[in-house]
Amino acid sequence: MDSARSRREALIEDTLGVMRAAMGRALSGVSLPGAREGFPILQHFALHYIMNDRGITQSELANLLGVSPGYVTTLVDRMEADRLVQRVPDRRDRRRIRLRITLRGHHFHHELHRDFGQASLPIFEGWTEEEIAAFQAFLRKLAMPIAGGRKLTDPAIERPARSSDP
Repeated sequence: MDSARSRREALIEDTLGVMRAAMGRALSGVSLPGAREGFPILQHFALHYIMNDRGITQSELANLLGVSPGYVTTLVDRMEADRLVQRVPDRRDRRRIRLRITLRGHHFHHELHRDFGQASLPIFEGWTEEEIAAFQAFLRKLAMPIAGGRKLTDPAIERPARSSDP
């Protein structure tokens, strides 16, 4: 059984690598006016999480992205310098800092998302609508597990408000 588990883990690892490569290839050609050169994919994901989660902390963001808190500090510093996000003290606990997307960040994310969608079209060249729908169903299933104690969500799916929202 250990051998079957190892094969399964290797298959999953390979699958995630292919997904990262496909997304990285699609995003590599996307750049927006006013953005620094080389907008990394993790920065795009971070901006997405910040936009869809009112008041996320840097440690929560690091957990969701699967990176170190130090990496997130650098990422947030960069996005803050570009006026895409801001650090806001929590109203209930002044020691806690929450991340908020700015209006500029909102616009930037929507433009990036649109451009990413356009850049991704070649990835699905030759796919039928049924294949795309099946792939989407698999991705939705993939988004359902608990990650670091927080449920990964699709912004299109309603979710309950967090009790810790300021």
